[in-house]
Amino acid sequence: MVKGAPSLLREANTKEGVSMKITRFKRAFLWLLMFTMILSNCSPKSTPPGPDSAFGKFEQTAYSFHRWEEGLVLMIWHDVSESSMCEGSGSTTDPAYRLQCYAESKDGRRVDWEVQTADGRTARFRIDGISYDLSDGALFIIKTRDGETRVIQLQRDLSSVHPNRESVTTFARSDPDVLSFIESIATE
Repeated sequence: MVKGAPSLLREANTKEGVSMKITRFKRAFLWLLMFTMILSNCSPKSTPPGPDSAFGKFEQTAYSFHRWEEGLVLMIWHDVSESSMCEGSGSTTDPAYRLQCYAESKDGRRVDWEVQTADGRTARFRIDGISYDLSDGALFIIKTRDGETRVIQLQRDLSSVHPNRESVTTFARSDPDVLSFIESIATE
């Protein structure tokens, strides 16, 4: 054996041992990182809540009613009753559920509205790009005759209204402002 060989061997073993410990640590860290990434991708994510809705025509008007299980309620009556559509979307990658609707007439009148909610209790609401605070009322009457859009926002208890035609039209016949609106459009 060469003089000094045991100390060289010990030094090599020590360096190799440190190197092996670092490699094991890196490997363990990578496994932990991959496991965390897999868990985060597999963890349940929820989509924002969407509403139960009712749409329809009544007399010469139309309505759009939306009720979220979490408590948000919105009712819209308008005089653009030829065609309308609503489209809702929510996903696990977007914290807000978006409901976009419009109504259009044969003579070119159109009204658009949009609801965005992340929790089904509160929402951002716009009609033709103008924001409305739903704490000021969740019943809207929209008139588009005479070339301009007029919006009336009303504070009403809509808790007993259900998302079906019978319930919505029964409410309309019992509310003096909605009934007056319906009758005024019928006489035009």
